[in-house]
Amino acid sequence: MFEIITEKCNEFGLIFKPNLFVADFEQAIHNAINEMFPLSKIIGCRFHLSQSWYRKIQNLGLSTDYKSENEIGKWLRNIFGLSFLNAVEVGDSYTEDFMSTIPENQAVQDFSDYLVDNYISDEGLFPPHIWASDTISSQRTTNACESFHAKFNKSFSSPHPNIFVFIDVLTQLQIDTYILMQNTDTRPSTTRYQKKINNIEKYIDLYTQKRIIRLEFLNTVSHYYKK
Repeated sequence: MFEIITEKCNEFGLIFKPNLFVADFEQAIHNAINEMFPLSKIIGCRFHLSQSWYRKIQNLGLSTDYKSENEIGKWLRNIFGLSFLNAVEVGDSYTEDFMSTIPENQAVQDFSDYLVDNYISDEGLFPPHIWASDTISSQRTTNACESFHAKFNKSFSSPHPNIFVFIDVLTQLQIDTYILMQNTDTRPSTTRYQKKINNIEKYIDLYTQKRIIRLEFLNTVSHYYKK
């Protein structure tokens, strides 16, 4: 895919060399980016990170515990707050805040091993510098791309539309985009999503200013990304 895009850009005298990619946690896409664009930075999507972790929780039969208020449930849910730490702090936090209090349960231990091997260790498949950041930037999600892709797919009644239908859909999408751009409200958003962002930013500031301890911070922000 990247080779095709690069070739097409070259045909028009353009250089396709992104500085930043936002991706999910499929190893193949990371390998492709590193091979084609070794100097580019990869950021892991927070939403897909939480999906990957929760999928593992389900596979290990921990779904019921995760949703409960027992020791295991609280431990598992707090894990999801790690993505809001500075990447260099993740290893220490995992050792001090989680390994020191890990419940005596084999499935939980298996989940912990999975996290260490794939996400916590700097030698893992997806080390902390890919997915952890003490910001709530919209750059750390692929949701906008996926929303567009879903809308685009719904515009067709068959998997292989003819060229005229395809062009009509592209034209309509372009018109819709222009309308949205012209009517964008520049006032601060009061939506539920914006309130969530504001709350997370508030707790990031409180933690950065050392007004709350790390475990309290993890417990609070994890609620916004738990399943």
